[in-house]
Amino acid sequence: MKSQRRKWLLAVCLLAAAGIGGTYLYLKHTKAPMSSLEELNAPVNSIYYTSPEEEHIALDTETGVEYIDNELLVISLKTEEELNEALESRKGKAVGYIEDISLYQVKFEETYSRKELEALGEQLTEAGIITSFMENLVTCLSTDFLPSDQRWEKEWNSGSLSETWPLEAIHMEQAWDFMDRMNDPVSVGIFDTGFFDTHEDLSFAATPLANQLEESSGKLDPHGTAVAGVIGAGLDNETGISGIIPDKVQELYGVSAWGLTITENKIDLMAVQTGLAYLISVRQCRVINVSLSLWDAGQEEDPENSELFREYTDALTCLFSGLLDSGNDFIICKSAGNDPSLSAAADPVSAISDETVRKRILVVEAVGPGMDGSMELASYSSSGSRTDLSAPGGNDRAAICTTWVEEDALGIRSSQYQYVQGTSLASAYVSGTAALIYSINPYLNGEQVCDILLETAAETPAGAEAPLLDAAAAVEKAADGRSSQEPATVWSSQWVEE
Repeated sequence: MKSQRRKWLLAVCLLAAAGIGGTYLYLKHTKAPMSSLEELNAPVNSIYYTSPEEEHIALDTETGVEYIDNELLVISLKTEEELNEALESRKGKAVGYIEDISLYQVKFEETYSRKELEALGEQLTEAGIITSFMENLVTCLSTDFLPSDQRWEKEWNSGSLSETWPLEAIHMEQAWDFMDRMNDPVSVGIFDTGFFDTHEDLSFAATPLANQLEESSGKLDPHGTAVAGVIGAGLDNETGISGIIPDKVQELYGVSAWGLTITENKIDLMAVQTGLAYLISVRQCRVINVSLSLWDAGQEEDPENSELFREYTDALTCLFSGLLDSGNDFIICKSAGNDPSLSAAADPVSAISDETVRKRILVVEAVGPGMDGSMELASYSSSGSRTDLSAPGGNDRAAICTTWVEEDALGIRSSQYQYVQGTSLASAYVSGTAALIYSINPYLNGEQVCDILLETAAETPAGAEAPLLDAAAAVEKAADGRSSQEPATVWSSQWVEE
C-alpha cells in the first residue's frame, strides 16, 4: 500500500490532478447562493460530490485505517462518459469530480476490503482506464478547539486591558490608516464547523456551503461564527465588534464541516477536498482559514508517524499542488491547535512538506498578555518548530470578544457576542491581515503574501516559537510594493517595487 500511495502522489502532482469529492453536490462558478448540497444538482457544474453512506465506513484491522469500502478516488484523463463506460463491467460509476484537477470519485455496487480495493485499482491502472488511485479515507474532525476545561464559555473580565487589546497588539489601527488604498475586493474562505450567517454583525457573500450549526449530538456549535467574527465582523458599522477587513472589499465565504460529515465527527477525504476546492476554485478565495483540526489526535498515539496520517497529508498536498497548477492563487492560515502536548505539525495541513505548497501555508500559535502587558505564549497552545507566526488567541488574563450564537428554549437563535480564546482566533487574525495585503496590492501571489507577513513580523513573544504578527508593518510593505500595472494572470516569483 505504501508504494501505491507514493505512485498516486507522484501521478497526481505531475498531472495537476488530485482531490475528491453525503448527499449529492454540484458546484459551478456562480454568485448564486449555495446552501444545501441537494440544491446544487446540475450536471453543467465543475465540481460534484456524493456523500458515502454510513454503513460503508470500514476498518482495516491490520493498519487501523478507516475507509469507504465501495469507493476509489481515481485520476483519469477520460471524460466522465468514457470512464463510466469503461467501469460498467466492474459495476462502477463516477459519483464525484473536481474538474480543475481531473479527479473522479468512483462508487462500486460491491464492497471490498482495503487489499481488494488496491487490487481493483491496480487492474484499472493496468487496463489504461485510470492513471492512479487511492482509497476514500475517513478521519475524525477534532472539535476541541479551545481549552478542554471549557473555561472559555464564561464571560471574561479583562481587567485594565481594553476590549480591543488583540488589535492593539498587532498594530491593526495603524494598518487601517491605509484603508483609503484598499480598493480591490478579496474573497476569504473559512473552512470551519458551521456559521450563523444571519448574525447582525456578519455578512457572507453567499450562504455557506452545506451549512449546519449543530454537532452530530445536536448541540449548537458557535465555533465557526466566532472565527468569522474576527475576520469579517462589520467594521465601523455601529454594531457589535470590529472585524479586520473593511466592508467595501470583503467577500466572505464558508464551508461547514459539520454539514459534510458522514456520521458523528467522521468525514471522508472526498468531502474535505471538495470543500477546499470549492473555496479555492469555485469561489476564487485567495485567503483560506482553517481553524479546526482535520485530524483527531485521539485516534492514534503518534499521528505524525502513522500510515493514514501520511496518506492523508499526501492527498492534501496533491490537491493544493493541482489547484496551483490550474492557475489558482491562495494562502492557507492554519491554527496550531490547542494541545500543548502535541506539536503543531500533528495535523495533515500543517504537516505538508512539499516546498511549493508549504510556502503558502502559515501555521499560527496563540499568545496573550503577560503580567507586564507584553505578549506570551498561551498555556493551551500547541507550538513547535512548525509554527510560522504567533497572533492573539487570548489567555486567562484576557480573552477575545467575537461574534456568537445562542439558542433559547424555543429553539430560536439570536446574534450574541462572547469572550473566547484559542489558536482558532490567532489564525483568523493572520487571515484577516493577509486579506488586507491582497486588497492593497492585488499583484502579489500567495507565496509573496506569506513572505511579507513573515518578514515584517515583530519579536517572538516569551515562550513562543514564532514571531508576532505585525499587521501595520505588513500592510505598509505591501503598499510600498504596489505596481501600477494590472495583476498578471500568471504570478511571477518576485513582487514589483516602485
